[in-house]
Amino acid sequence: SLDRDMNCILIRSEDPACSGGALQLLEGMLVEAKKLNLFVKFETADTWLLSIIVGKGGATIRKLEQDSNCKFGIIKEEAAVVISGETEDAVQSGKAAVDEIVDQARKECIFTDIPESAMAAFIGKGGSGIKKFSSDNHVKMERINKLHSGTIKITGKEENVATARDAVVAWVMEWE
Repeated sequence: SLDRDMNCILIRSEDPACSGGALQLLEGMLVEAKKLNLFVKFETADTWLLSIIVGKGGATIRKLEQDSNCKFGIIKEEAAVVISGETEDAVQSGKAAVDEIVDQARKECIFTDIPESAMAAFIGKGGSGIKKFSSDNHVKMERINKLHSGTIKITGKEENVATARDAVVAWVMEWE
């Protein structure tokens, strides 16, 4: 029987051999279930990746489901993705597809730190400095957590993001 309060399965029988056999069967089923269901957990700082995996209006996750023959579940509270499939190969294919999306997203969206004391000079009057960096490098830049952070988020095409990061680092070195 399933004990939802204890989050466990209770096996009872008058015959200890039957209980042991049931336990072995259950353990075998759990091993198989783990092969068909994969839990991918992200660090708290990487929760932004969940929205990339889902995509606009769920388009990316629907495409993942079609291409890999898997089901994908997003658990925002745990910063996790659950991948379920009919076969172990399908689940591994689904994980590879998620990994590819995450790798590309990390290349197209980076975070770089600027000393707090340099932030006002970097942003410029009315945002003119950060807007110039954005337009010169064909990326979008924004300050993260305006209260107590020197972190800039840079998004765009992979090569433009790398160039923009290098430009920001060079600016900070010159500013210092």
